[in-house]
Amino acid sequence: MAPFQIATMLTSILSLPAFALAGQIYIVDLNSGPGTDFTQIQAAIDAAADGDLLLIKPGLYQQFSLSKGLTLQAEPGAAARAVCRVQNLTREQQVVIDGLAIVTLHVTANEGPVLLHGLSVVPDPQLIPFSSAEHVRVDDCHDVRLHKSSIQSPGGARGMEAVFVYDARLEIAHCNLEGQRGAVEGSLAATDGGHALLLGTNARVQLVNSTLRAGDGGAAAQGSSLPAGNGGDGVRIEPGSECIASASGNERVWGGGAGIADTCATAGLAGDAVELEPLASARVSGFQLFPGFTSCPGHEGLPLNDP
Repeated sequence: MAPFQIATMLTSILSLPAFALAGQIYIVDLNSGPGTDFTQIQAAIDAAADGDLLLIKPGLYQQFSLSKGLTLQAEPGAAARAVCRVQNLTREQQVVIDGLAIVTLHVTANEGPVLLHGLSVVPDPQLIPFSSAEHVRVDDCHDVRLHKSSIQSPGGARGMEAVFVYDARLEIAHCNLEGQRGAVEGSLAATDGGHALLLGTNARVQLVNSTLRAGDGGAAAQGSSLPAGNGGDGVRIEPGSECIASASGNERVWGGGAGIADTCATAGLAGDAVELEPLASARVSGFQLFPGFTSCPGHEGLPLNDP
């Protein structure tokens, strides 16, 4: 690769504060184009050392597990199957993943910082791992930042969370998060919509200038007496967790709509824009909060549900 091409691809990474870049550059190309060093991301990770850079060409790559301080810079059209992992980083290691399309990413047990920039979800429901309940999961981490990313559930058998975080600190800025719509299960009860952002136990999240939309509840099968699904929450905060949310423009948080049924007796409940469980806390400023839609009295959601 010509030097000016490498310099152009590195511009976005080098402009990100606190994330340094040094070391060897490797080209990962599924199609074995000129200059290819590896055809799979995992093989490049295995060969690389802390501080190295992987330039990832377009293609749908196999999942990978990363426990080194590397930078993964993806060109448009580069995607990775589920489940990809960033885990077990020491305080001296840091990871940047920039521009990669994903299905599911687990960021687990990291003392060093992790920056996820320009991520997007692969729009192929056949690639969704049904063993997972979310597209991005962050747990047991000291410093994770999700910036300028679009995590939108493309479909599947049940409502998946866009982002789930627990026992970790996470910054979300300039992102679009959308939980998955619940499914119609035929002879079974329909499933609930996914939350756009779910804070589990001991999560600390700073949410800035982002748009969140929860998934609608699944509709009941026609003629069924089984209930429809409930709408997800835009932000759901479980006990012991805190979310500080601020917006400066027209950013909005929507709860998911109630699942539709033949009668209101079996219709789902609409989701809340922000749902706080007991011993949870939220400070919200600048966001417009909208509960999910329902046509059934008594099934309404709330902009902010604070027990």
